[in-house]
Amino acid sequence: MKKLYFILILVVGLFGLTHCEDKNKEEFGKLTFDEEGDWIHGEIPFFINHNNTKELENLLTKIAENELPESVGEAVRGVWDKGAIEIIACYSNGYYGFKFEKVDLLVTEKNGIIPPPVEMTNKLIADYFEIPYKLVVNPVYRVSVGAYEYNYTYYYQSGADYVHVRRDIYNNIIEIGAFYVEKDKMVNVSLPPKMLEEILPAQITYYMNENYKDQEIYRMIFTKGNGYSLYIDNYYLSFTEEGRFRERGEWHVI
Repeated sequence: MKKLYFILILVVGLFGLTHCEDKNKEEFGKLTFDEEGDWIHGEIPFFINHNNTKELENLLTKIAENELPESVGEAVRGVWDKGAIEIIACYSNGYYGFKFEKVDLLVTEKNGIIPPPVEMTNKLIADYFEIPYKLVVNPVYRVSVGAYEYNYTYYYQSGADYVHVRRDIYNNIIEIGAFYVEKDKMVNVSLPPKMLEEILPAQITYYMNENYKDQEIYRMIFTKGNGYSLYIDNYYLSFTEEGRFRERGEWHVI
């Protein structure tokens, strides 16, 4: 991803960047550019009434048609009944994210629309959790298109037990946690150790075996540029992306 350089806020009609028939109507949008002046993100905020954003929708559509590779535009146009466009984002390595009212899409120039990694996540849950879980939220509608990231969120249920999983644009797991509901309260459940060994760097697994062997872990979160966090009882352990231990801090179990 090119380095972010500046953000332009558009007030349609106020600055005259586009024309509105109703001069008293304000429509807000956001374009983000890199240091070379190339756009990397266009957005109509979710809180804006779409009945008043036709000019901005047209602007984003024009950007998509003029700035994106033709194969990407063709792939998006091939999806019917998407609703109004809300976000176009240019990610690294040729990935593009689109948020519409009814569906979110991840598209590449070479491979077209990338389907959500449903089967991969289903297999993870089936392989490592002892009780059978069922996917309860359609992953197509649990996608997050943002200026700098694109991720999938999955929820699985077995009675009062739940597991949630988030994956990034490259299908890496960036968050996973388990819990059950008792008397309207959420109680955290430990994650399978063998599963954590699969998704964590070997250096973290070695550190945990040496210093916290058999310690239950309730949640794992990975943040690009910051690293891994493991949540245990009333504290968490922080590691770099490579797996080097960083710090221990307080965390209160819900």
